[in-house]
Amino acid sequence: MSARKVLLIAYHFPPDPAVGSLRAEKVAAALRRHGHAVDVVTARLESDVGTTRPAADPGIRIRTIRPLPGPREWWAWLKRKRAPVAAAGAPTDPAPRDRAPGWKRLLLSLIWTPDDRQGFILPAFLVSITRAWSADLIYSTAPPFSDHLAGLLLHWFSRTRWVVELRDPWTANAWKPDNARTGFSDAIERWMERRCLRAAYRIVCVSQGIYDLVSRNLRPEDRRKLVLVRNGIALMAPSRASRKPAPLRIAYIGSFYFNRDPAPFLGALAALRKTGTTDFELNLVGRCRWYAGKSVEHVVQELGLADVTHFIDWVPHEECQRIVQDADLLLLLAQGQPAQIPNKLYEYLGTRIPILAFADENGESAGMLRAVGDHIVVSGTSQETVDQAVRRAMDLARTGLGPGAEATLRDWTTDAQMERLIASLDPGWSPE
Repeated sequence: MSARKVLLIAYHFPPDPAVGSLRAEKVAAALRRHGHAVDVVTARLESDVGTTRPAADPGIRIRTIRPLPGPREWWAWLKRKRAPVAAAGAPTDPAPRDRAPGWKRLLLSLIWTPDDRQGFILPAFLVSITRAWSADLIYSTAPPFSDHLAGLLLHWFSRTRWVVELRDPWTANAWKPDNARTGFSDAIERWMERRCLRAAYRIVCVSQGIYDLVSRNLRPEDRRKLVLVRNGIALMAPSRASRKPAPLRIAYIGSFYFNRDPAPFLGALAALRKTGTTDFELNLVGRCRWYAGKSVEHVVQELGLADVTHFIDWVPHEECQRIVQDADLLLLLAQGQPAQIPNKLYEYLGTRIPILAFADENGESAGMLRAVGDHIVVSGTSQETVDQAVRRAMDLARTGLGPGAEATLRDWTTDAQMERLIASLDPGWSPE
């Protein structure tokens, strides 16, 4: 790649705990390994002092900005004034579309166009415009998709080559609340997406599903811009030497939200206990105490699993990795996101520990696990299907994985994927 100065627009960047910051960090590190200077523009954290954030690599300069208060903040303030406080720790779910009046849905849809981080766009543009003029490449990564609107403005004003990275689908995103969408707002977002993708020098997709979705909606001449670069795996050997023979350790890292309902899995564990299988423990790490406004801790107690289930609130990434590597079975919930891959799947795969995945039958996560082999994928919804899958997964955890598709895992490593990214930025690159 001929570029020597890269401007990276990333709302989330370490030490921001959001999972999107990990991808931005990988991109910045890959550019630095190839000798390119990287200017990062990111949202300011409470821990930041001043407008710059120190970086371990002197070739990475991090400029932090404070997003402007947006419609989302004003709307939240108004709701707090008018509505009683929810139960402590209980997340509030968006109201179904058919319950909200038309004017309210229209207002909410505009507040969420393109997302709830609109206040980042103007400050990011103003802080970055002089850097964009002197840069050889602009790189924006999303979500939030406000990053791409800042990138589009910078590209328009500087005419600098611009790379658009999609970690999630944009207009085909099923995660956006129904009551935050209308036909009018969807049309605006489709226009925004078209403008961004047509103006981009390269379009980087982090999964095959996102790649296919984007490809179907591009003009033939724009499909040549597409490149698939996965998040990447850090391969490691599981640390089993110091483990006790029992109990069998099951670990889940993440949150319970959207379609990530732990109830079927917990029900299967309860059924196993009734048959006399008691030599297991479950560690739920992250925001796992609530799902859809219901206490998961209460469900665990009702099912008779309180003595074997441990709720561990957010801990540093290094501690999460220790818990994962100490597990015998890793739980993945990825329902309702066929084109996306949870970042934790890459971390799970790198350990070579058996994975029990609740995922879409023809989705990206299920496809990756089947390509590697040995792991258990649950696509059915009946409790009997889930019970059988959990029993098979626990048997697999006791025996361990076979050799697996080692060549596939190595092709999916972070180093291999980032090399693909750097190669794609060269003007002479062409899609395979």
